Amino acid sequence: MFGISHLLSRIQNVFLKETLARSCIAKIISNTIGVDVPVESVSIKGSTILLLNTSQSMRTAIFIKKQAILKEFAANEETKNFLDIR
Repeated sequence: MFGISHLLSRIQNVFLKETLARSCIAKIISNTIGVDVPVESVSIKGSTILLLNTSQSMRTAIFIKKQAILKEFAANEETKNFLDIR
């Protein structure tokens, strides 16, 4: 039987991977559109990236450059599974 420390380390690894993916997503979007995207506003749901608490002008800029952003995601190893931005 595994100890509680093993269970907690697995949970910590899952959160660490998600946090790393969210920061990488924010960095790619920020570099593409030229505006800083806070990591806290990036949410992941399946293969879709949700941008929460962002301005309408930022969403429009992301929508205009959506194909370029998705190509950057496909080229990056940590973000290659994401197919849509909303």
